[in-house]
Amino acid sequence: MAKIHAMMDIGKRAMMNSQQALQTVSHNIANKATEGYSRQRVEIQTAPPIVEGGAQVGMGNRAGEVTRTNNPFIEKQLQKESGQLGMQQGRESALTRVEQIFNEQENKGLNQYITNFFNGFQELS
Repeated sequence: MAKIHAMMDIGKRAMMNSQQALQTVSHNIANKATEGYSRQRVEIQTAPPIVEGGAQVGMGNRAGEVTRTNNPFIEKQLQKESGQLGMQQGRESALTRVEQIFNEQENKGLNQYITNFFNGFQELS
């Protein structure tokens, strides 16, 4: 009788594992468009066996923890490049302000003043 119960328990665990895996897949699909979301998966592990009369009887598997799938290299690169982006945006902002100060579109810019300065020396000589 215990063997029939053990077999039924293995079947029940298999169905529960499948149910948890399907719930995780459903969660992944629902959050597919969410920015920053990384896919999850259920880690299936071997269930501890039962020892009967010196022999081990397998008890199937069990759902372990739900883990996040990610690539550490890509995450590190993303973090590095995000820092570079921030630095370059700050640099662009500063250079845009400098460009507005030294506007060369009209003949009143720094280049014109320097040209007039050296033309003045040339007229003196």
